[in-house]
Amino acid sequence: THNDDASFLFLSLEMSRWDMLTRMTSYLAGMDWKTLVFGSNGGTFSDDEHKRIVRAKSTLARLGPRIRILDDTNFPAPTLDRVIDQARDLKATTGTQRLFVLADYLQVWPVPDGAAKSIRTDIDADKWRIEQMKQLRDAIDGDPVLVISEARKPEKNATWAGALTDVM
Repeated sequence: THNDDASFLFLSLEMSRWDMLTRMTSYLAGMDWKTLVFGSNGGTFSDDEHKRIVRAKSTLARLGPRIRILDDTNFPAPTLDRVIDQARDLKATTGTQRLFVLADYLQVWPVPDGAAKSIRTDIDADKWRIEQMKQLRDAIDGDPVLVISEARKPEKNATWAGALTDVM
């Protein structure tokens, strides 16, 4: 919202782009998701809430050309090369110089069959995925990449020590 020379590529590996747009609208309107979706007064909105929703949608309409959300419907079976192509295309079509990429979340990034043959553990798979994200970062000219990752918890019968070194 504060940098007209930046675009945003959101690789939503878990949620639909429509859910993400609803969450963005909720944030921009300054109201919780439940109120935005269901209303605050038996399915209706107060005048103030309605104005905030209109402003939020107006902001999204203005920012929309610089936001691209990829989900499993419009971007099935993501690969590193395809994400790089999307990143470059978004910058080119918007004329922006900077790009912010967000991937949500790491453990859902698909491992192709060829790579899966050499992966023995979940941690090995995470390391392979992290390497993919590093390659993405390097391919988009230093633009930032933020990757959300779940914590790898100890095995079922292992004790949780609570130390940062226990978390992948």
